[in-house]
Amino acid sequence: MVNKRLNAKFIGNAILNSPVEYALQILGDKSTLLILKSIWLGKRKFEDFISGTGVSRGTLSSRLKFLLDHGIIYKDIYQSGPRRYEYKLTEKGLDTYPIASYLWEWNNHWTENSDVPEELIHTSCGNYLNLSSNCQHCNKTIKISDVQFQIKENLKFSKLTSFKARRSENSSNNISNNIFQIEDLLGDRWTGLVYAGLLYGLRRFDEFNEALEISTNILANRLKKFLDAGVIEKRIYQHKPARYEYRLTKKGRSGYLTAIHLHFWANKWMLNSKNNPISLIHVPCGKDLSIKTICTSCSEVVEPSKVSVPLSKAATAL
Repeated sequence: MVNKRLNAKFIGNAILNSPVEYALQILGDKSTLLILKSIWLGKRKFEDFISGTGVSRGTLSSRLKFLLDHGIIYKDIYQSGPRRYEYKLTEKGLDTYPIASYLWEWNNHWTENSDVPEELIHTSCGNYLNLSSNCQHCNKTIKISDVQFQIKENLKFSKLTSFKARRSENSSNNISNNIFQIEDLLGDRWTGLVYAGLLYGLRRFDEFNEALEISTNILANRLKKFLDAGVIEKRIYQHKPARYEYRLTKKGRSGYLTAIHLHFWANKWMLNSKNNPISLIHVPCGKDLSIKTICTSCSEVVEPSKVSVPLSKAATAL
């Protein structure tokens, strides 16, 4: 997604005021992503989330309230005495489907012990679902090398309204390559922003520090996590003293569609397409990027209600 070398602070200002930053304030939390994954796999009830996610009861309660407050889910009563609720996705929540789909795809490809279905069925054509994100204008498959970004010139940045911080569940900082999942890639705001910085061309420790206004200890922790998981690699650019650049590996680059769909989701539901400092350009046709997510077997735009798990083990959420 890199087009030309820009000032790190300029890139950072754009990222910190971008749709991705908005999306990460809502979805950039590992417990939240695990809850949403459970809902997409057909779970609806509090106790189902406890058993399916491993999230503590207190954290689960706070995350469900957070998702309710921000219009991602709603409560539907299924028992009157005593009163019991199911949690279902709103239209805003249903629109996270492309994000969820690429989370599953990434985990299935790169994680040995992925706990999501390896295959999904597209009921419109009856085939296993293979997704393709295509340009609305030229219908070509979106590739990371074909997407460039532009930052508005002379843009006066203003800080986004920050939502109340959520305390994270305890987790190990040493995550091995074979158990690192996409929830760990986007599982907290800083991890997600460092990943966004890599996609937008940040390479060096001091660039991340300057651009993202991130403390050195948090930055070092996130970069180590990415290195341990094989998401990035180090390349030396200075020998005395040794200085390194960080580059996305093939594994790291393969998460770009998740980031792009985060961009469009927040642009639609949170920014209302206004005040967006970053424009994405599809190089093959030269137009502003606009995406449709299709089934590669039948070329139909994929609707969540037309996707199911084989053998009826679960169903998508409506």
